[in-house]
Amino acid sequence: METFKQYFYEKNPSQGEGITFIDVDETLFHTKAHVKVMKGESVLKKLNNQEFNTYVLEPGERFDFSEFKNAEFFRKTSIPIEPVLKRVNRILNNIERGGRKSKVVILTARSKFDDMQEFKQTFRDYGVRIDDIQIITVGDLPGQAAEKKKEVVLNYLSNHPYKRARMFDDSLANLKAFLSLRKQFPNTTFFAIHVNNKGQVYQLP
Repeated sequence: METFKQYFYEKNPSQGEGITFIDVDETLFHTKAHVKVMKGESVLKKLNNQEFNTYVLEPGERFDFSEFKNAEFFRKTSIPIEPVLKRVNRILNNIERGGRKSKVVILTARSKFDDMQEFKQTFRDYGVRIDDIQIITVGDLPGQAAEKKKEVVLNYLSNHPYKRARMFDDSLANLKAFLSLRKQFPNTTFFAIHVNNKGQVYQLP
């Protein structure tokens, strides 16, 4: 079986096409936004990114994503996780050099931002070629983040025979849901890369 190092940077054209899914919060940037849990007009609690990934609404509760949709707040307060941003650019550069149709997708549990150009400018500020990356937000869809992200990955892999699929995420639940697709796609090699709270990355077995 191919190793993580062999496939990480898309260096060898003979490897075929691959797809890489990358989370935003606590994966590419340390972020400050919270999701409010509301009941009527009352704020019951505020959830950070990791808490939101697993929170299940009780009857009568709803989410308020106003902070998570605020692109200006995102740009002003986000702190880059530079090792991961640099790896994203390396992957993009090597895809371009190899002349293949490999793809990089930002896959976030956030809702769509109120100003997508402002959101993208945050990446440009740190030298990331965001216009070469597709952005998918699943926050407005029902269900838990892990299952929603899994559904997106499933759709991509069902419509294109990628040889490799990778996911960078700080959530172990999201990564495990991603890896659960292995049996459905035996001809695709899966790499689940966890980004810890220090910005360090390691591959799940």
